[in-house]
Amino acid sequence: MTVKSYLLSLPERFVRSTLGLGAGVVREVGEIAIPDGVRRSQLYQNLVDSTLRFLIENVGGVEGVYAAEETLPENFLVNPRGRLALIWRGPVDDAFLRERVEPLIESQR
Repeated sequence: MTVKSYLLSLPERFVRSTLGLGAGVVREVGEIAIPDGVRRSQLYQNLVDSTLRFLIENVGGVEGVYAAEETLPENFLVNPRGRLALIWRGPVDDAFLRERVEPLIESQR
């Protein structure tokens, strides 16, 4: 890495680390300030907790905050009834969409 590329990456790294730190602080404050019943609700977990987790792990690059068994699937498809129709951990390309996803969508029509 050259000095120029290092200096050019500083703003992005600053923003990423600031967002990760902020999300971590919000998560910790939420564990103290928000009642357990609210934090365990499906709405809170789907909206707040998953967003904080994304910011902490994917944007901030912090590992080990959440247990390994709590990992979120990388790609998923929900049917019209709200049930998981497909979970796929790994890259998705056009061939995968044609072979695995299109049949699921067509069967729901």
